[in-house]
Amino acid sequence: MWLPEAALPSPSVSDCGMTPAVAFSKIVGGSGATRGEWPWQVSLWLRRKEHKCGAVLIANKWLLSAAHCFDMWVAVLGTPFLSGTDGRVEKIFHIYKHPFYNVYTLDYDVALLELATAVRFTSTTKPICLPDNSHVFREGARCFITGWGATKEGGMAPGT
Repeated sequence: MWLPEAALPSPSVSDCGMTPAVAFSKIVGGSGATRGEWPWQVSLWLRRKEHKCGAVLIANKWLLSAAHCFDMWVAVLGTPFLSGTDGRVEKIFHIYKHPFYNVYTLDYDVALLELATAVRFTSTTKPICLPDNSHVFREGARCFITGWGATKEGGMAPGT
């Protein structure tokens, strides 16, 4: 194990994975989000200048992201917007890349980020629920993927 499980406190069931009541009628290719729609989604910024990668909030001091993303970063929580920093800016204390991460093949492309201070959960900032080790995902189960990216082949990423 690359980080002791004891270091990651589990959020209570009532704290994690809850979004405001919204209609899930997204189109293929994605669409903009509203504030608080995905309260665990985090924008990672390089030197507080621009969005570079996404992450998810998994506990009050922990984020999960891709290992290939990091140099000098801050985390912006509580906003779906990439223009400006209207969300909360939190400093990243330490980045734990998977020990088998391979920069060439992107094998084990995962990292845990420890925030400098604990996050207070609000309506726009909540952790995502993580399954336990024994969970089996049902084939064909509905899921949602959040983040910032192009909504069409060769297109630019939108600001939300």
